[in-house]
Amino acid sequence: MAKQSIQQLLDTSPILQCPQCARRGEQVGLIAQGTSLVCTCALCAKVHRFDVSSRGSVNMVPAQKPLLGYTEQFFAARRAVIDHGWYSLLIEQVVQQVALVMDTMHKATPIRIADIGCGEGSYAKAIAQYCASRSIDAQVFGVDLAKDAIHVATTGGSQGVRWIVADLAALPFADQSIDIIVNVFSPANYSEFKRIQTSYGVVLKVVPEISHMVQVHRAVRQADAERTAEVSSALHERSAGDLFAQHASVKQQLRVTQQVEVQPAMQPLLARMTPVLFHREDSTALVSTIHEVTLDAMLLVGKQILE
Repeated sequence: MAKQSIQQLLDTSPILQCPQCARRGEQVGLIAQGTSLVCTCALCAKVHRFDVSSRGSVNMVPAQKPLLGYTEQFFAARRAVIDHGWYSLLIEQVVQQVALVMDTMHKATPIRIADIGCGEGSYAKAIAQYCASRSIDAQVFGVDLAKDAIHVATTGGSQGVRWIVADLAALPFADQSIDIIVNVFSPANYSEFKRIQTSYGVVLKVVPEISHMVQVHRAVRQADAERTAEVSSALHERSAGDLFAQHASVKQQLRVTQQVEVQPAMQPLLARMTPVLFHREDSTALVSTIHEVTLDAMLLVGKQILE
């Protein structure tokens, strides 16, 4: 299984490029050498060498600084609540929309799907599982800047996904190489999306809606006795949706809402899995009275990234 996970990533080297060279404006491909991806630039081959782990992942940001709050505990907590059924409706809808898009594509080569900002990997895994169950010729990538995210995602194996630690501002894909871009609860770099997207490509963007985690926001407001973070969060995410509409031809909008029970054993996970509670010493106390959470998101489907 480890060899298969390594090989499936090495086999995609023709559509990968060196992100280090890209930062200085050069597009240089990668080739497979042993269990590594190596830059084809003669000047950089010895330096820009990326080893593929036995889990089927590769780190293309070796000198990464710690990402405050986005720790292994954060991603493990998110994975745990998803394993308990949280976000199941949203995952189902994302997979369904990807499936509908794939039905319209008639390619001789594999359909390439990249989950950019994949976090703990639940959406990428669900997409890969769907493709495998229907024998769809697809290559699924999970990309995140956080090493801890990819570490949690690959616990238990690659599960049919090619996992990459990479910077959103320097994605390691060749121009016009990705057919479907998935971007869930994550920042978007539209110039990079446009660069890597095929001419008939589609972007699926998910942003939180106004009621998302409203119970947590309310607890924060009550604890701080200040203007609710709920309002500022809603405005921020509304602007994220508007920004997407400025960069893509929006073909569909689908709101997905789910009420989930927060059992006492789940409260510590809730305290760790939301950025709203980052760096709060009272996070456990804040969620101790929360017994239900609203998950509220808007799924946007854009046909192309515009100029």
